[in-house]
Amino acid sequence: MNKVTFLGLSLIVIGLFALVINFNQPFFGLLSDKVVNINENEVIDGRNISNIDVNNSSLPVLIKPTKNNDIRIEFQGKVSEKYKNDFTLEVKKNNDKVQVMINNKSPIKTGFNFRTTRINMQLNIYVPQKLYDSISISSSSGKVIATDIQAKNFYLRASSGKIEVLNLFVEKNLKLEASSGRIEAKDSVATFVGVTASSGTISLSNVITEKLEVTSSSGRINLTDIDGDITASSSSGKITIKNKELTNDITVATSSGRVEVKFTNSPTSAIIDFLGSSGNGNVHISGMKFEEKSNNRILGTIGSESPKVKVRTSSGSFYLN
Repeated sequence: MNKVTFLGLSLIVIGLFALVINFNQPFFGLLSDKVVNINENEVIDGRNISNIDVNNSSLPVLIKPTKNNDIRIEFQGKVSEKYKNDFTLEVKKNNDKVQVMINNKSPIKTGFNFRTTRINMQLNIYVPQKLYDSISISSSSGKVIATDIQAKNFYLRASSGKIEVLNLFVEKNLKLEASSGRIEAKDSVATFVGVTASSGTISLSNVITEKLEVTSSSGRINLTDIDGDITASSSSGKITIKNKELTNDITVATSSGRVEVKFTNSPTSAIIDFLGSSGNGNVHISGMKFEEKSNNRILGTIGSESPKVKVRTSSGSFYLN
């Protein structure tokens, strides 16, 4: 590289750097900001509360039970001093309903950390141990965790944040929705479970339900030890189902993702119905009788011909053993 070329490139780099600084003064101003603690608490008598609604912009949210009768809401963490007034906790009580909101006016997302600058806060909600009519939590990008909660209906929504639920008892409907965040549910019971994600991975294990519906655009779906009817669909993500036994109907549809269904104990009663446009199917069940068996079409029965495993793919392959 000659000197003229080197000098020209140097001037371009310097000019671009100056341009970035000019248009991002608030960002570079963060470098010298002090970090302050945020610690806001609200306590509400929870004995007559049966509905909880949480609307959060981007903070991580934790909800779990407490042994006393109060609902305790903690808004805690660290933030750059210049943004300390941009985050506010708002709690409203209306008859048997509590609304919790985090208002965020800051242009910087939570979780940001650059040297001395931090916006790292969390919303913790502790609720009395009892059966609630409804609990609803919505978050833009923050992680949402719910453990050991009982409710008739439970709804969790996150745009890009992770959803994690553990040991929930839901009398009616449990619905989990995420755009690109990961969804995990373990050791939970609900009459109906609906899970939807665009590109994030969905992982469910040890879930008891009458009906499970799982939908993903491109993320993987992993289902382990599910007791209940399963309906799973994906555009391109891989779908894996692992159960000890085949006890309920399984219906799977995918465009290009691979489908794997595995049982610890080989089914003694079932009907297997696979149809693929260009994807191949492989079924290995001892004693199964096949009415049709080709690369893209399998119809087989064993025993009393129930439960039913129905799989439809466009180009994705199917494997069962």
